[in-house]
Amino acid sequence: MSENPPFVIADIRTCAHLIPEVARWHQQQWAHLNPGQALSDRIRKMQRYCCANTTGGFSPTMFVALDSCGAPIATAALDAQDMDCFPELTPWLASVFVLPEFRRCGVATALIGHSCDIACNAMAVSTLYLFTPDQRAFYSRLGWVWRRALTYHGERVDLMCFNRAE
Repeated sequence: MSENPPFVIADIRTCAHLIPEVARWHQQQWAHLNPGQALSDRIRKMQRYCCANTTGGFSPTMFVALDSCGAPIATAALDAQDMDCFPELTPWLASVFVLPEFRRCGVATALIGHSCDIACNAMAVSTLYLFTPDQRAFYSRLGWVWRRALTYHGERVDLMCFNRAE
């Protein structure tokens, strides 16, 4: 088994120049779940993370894992909304993506843990939501609880939640 690659987690505000690159990853991975959203729309959405409120309470943001050379290898975001069919559920862990060559090395686990810590502690969020087409078991191991299965934009997904430990 190989040693975990070194990486650091940064807020997208500190590395906004990476937005076009990570937006391309997300567009390739999830365009089918966002019908009609062009790459330029995705870039604009990510640029809004750089302008989000940082003075307390929930604030949408994205975190990027960077390798030892400063290149992006993974992302995770905290968003107010992620599924248009559940406008009452907020906020969401979203956009968890790891480049294939860095998968199964702990990067996603670290990003998710960091995101949950920021949401629950710094932003005082009590419950986070996510949906996943194929990673239910992985998120369950990290403390996420399955809520229901559904079809979203033609794909079967699992809706899950994470409750801050009291």
